[in-house]
Amino acid sequence: MRQVLFASMLLLLLCGCRGDTPLPPEGPDSQEAPVVTGSGSCRPCAEEETAVPLPDSESVLFARWDGEALLGVWLFGDELRAFREALPELRGHQQEGWSPPEDPWPVYALSVSGAEADYEAACCDGLWLDSLGNTLIAGPDPTPLWERFGGAAEAANVLPARRERALAGGDWDARFLVPAVHQEPSPQTPMTLTAEGGSLSWALQNRAGRALTCGNGGGAQLDVLLGEVWYAVPFLSGSHYAYTMEAYAVPPSEDFSGALWREPYGALPPGTYRLRFPWRADSSSGVAAAPFRFQGGVFVPL
Repeated sequence: MRQVLFASMLLLLLCGCRGDTPLPPEGPDSQEAPVVTGSGSCRPCAEEETAVPLPDSESVLFARWDGEALLGVWLFGDELRAFREALPELRGHQQEGWSPPEDPWPVYALSVSGAEADYEAACCDGLWLDSLGNTLIAGPDPTPLWERFGGAAEAANVLPARRERALAGGDWDARFLVPAVHQEPSPQTPMTLTAEGGSLSWALQNRAGRALTCGNGGGAQLDVLLGEVWYAVPFLSGSHYAYTMEAYAVPPSEDFSGALWREPYGALPPGTYRLRFPWRADSSSGVAAAPFRFQGGVFVPL
């Protein structure tokens, strides 16, 4: 028995491993997931590689954001064909549980124009997220693409896949959001909220002593409070949602009401939000706003 035990221990030492540590798989048929090299936190990615072909389109917006300057270039014709040859698809391994690193810059993004919806994707820290719900690591490196096609880039105001980037860690990340219009709610137009079921309605009172002009009631905008700053909540990436151009007059001492248009915002993580609705009166302007909590799919006016 002692000889058998000694032989077993000697074999383990020669193999260079402990008896309670399994040997890693070897050979070309190994199914071990690829190693994640990005600095963001993550869980193991899927074993099979995923390919996401870019949709056909007449134009593509290619953008780069370093946290301060947002640049973008629209590609058409020959340049677009060359871009598609260089980047026909996004290919990588599906990744779960990734969150952006402390220094995610720069972020590269693209938007492929579509008839009913655009395809949007963004990349930072070696990982691509897109508007279809794909999270791919070990995808194509956008840096040489920008060096080749970004020479004519100009200041832009739209970052494709902003929502996916801002929610990558599960909660809103202020680094990828745009601060809301810095304008304090006017005491002349107090707003009240009413929550019923899964809907949230609102009403403002005109106490300005003069008629107000405003747009469609469905145009009340949604902000989220992070720290002490309100940020505008982005619409679903790639969506073609828009407000109709309408004008309404609100006489003095009368109310104007509407409801939160939920669909463009998609699923919301828990947090403190507010509805914000702009109005005009002669040469001045203001906003009505009211905060609420969103928890467990329920609106709770504050």
